[in-house]
Amino acid sequence: MVFSHTQALTTHYSWTSTTLISSAPMRLIATSPLAVAVSKASGLGFLGLGTDISTFPSLLNEAATALHSSPIAKTPPHILPIGVGFICWGADLSTALSIIQSAPLKPVAAWLFAPQDPKGLTTWTEGIRIESSGKTKIWIQVGTVAMALDVAKSCKPDVLVIQTFPSLLGGIVDGRGVAAASTLGANGVWMGTRFLASPEAAIDGGVTTARTTVYDRSGGTVGWPETYNGRGVLNQSFRDHAHGMSEDENKKLMTTYAGTGVSQIHRVLPAGDIVREILKDSRDSLVRAGSIL
Repeated sequence: MVFSHTQALTTHYSWTSTTLISSAPMRLIATSPLAVAVSKASGLGFLGLGTDISTFPSLLNEAATALHSSPIAKTPPHILPIGVGFICWGADLSTALSIIQSAPLKPVAAWLFAPQDPKGLTTWTEGIRIESSGKTKIWIQVGTVAMALDVAKSCKPDVLVIQTFPSLLGGIVDGRGVAAASTLGANGVWMGTRFLASPEAAIDGGVTTARTTVYDRSGGTVGWPETYNGRGVLNQSFRDHAHGMSEDENKKLMTTYAGTGVSQIHRVLPAGDIVREILKDSRDSLVRAGSIL
């Protein structure tokens, strides 16, 4: 029997809505409170492990403890209904595999991003599938059509996470965006920026954004492949850098990364309420569009 992409998602993540909404594994920001809140609202929350996975066991334990006292219905057996995200160029694969292998409940998905060499994704994919006995599904983030085709062939991921064309689509902050993504053929959406404006996100705020590597360098995260950078909320550190302050001096303030949709966010809401509101608004948008046609 051949499943559609939507059927595969609802089978693997049986507690989620038909249009899958996931929270991105934002490094240092997406901790257990955010991931748990999103999954409990029929989405899929991810832990942002990034390059330093020393907190991996404790974050898994925190999520498992929270969900043990308030379990999510329809969760498959031996599965933690939370995903984990790795920045592959800096995360230690052998340590990650050991933690996954020893975890009593396997994280339901592993989001892989930014290897030094795209061929390294094959090693990550094969290792995670073996150590989780296939329970942890593979999500791979790509940014070009060429990389998507290569990854689909070499890794056969369960989900392709893409910002520029449909599969699991990013760059969205509201229900209208979810509805638009659905009509383009996306099987779900992932959101980072929208969840920054929730009490569960471990951040400080900001007012506008720019693409820059300043914040990584100021925070001591160096080693990113040259093809990657991020969009950050501007603060005094950015302005000091622009005026010539050295990186050694410019470590007093940090920022959070955010997408261009930050200008469309006007309220701080609990993460669960964000998921529920966006699902409702997306359904309403599709009904309105159908009535016009």
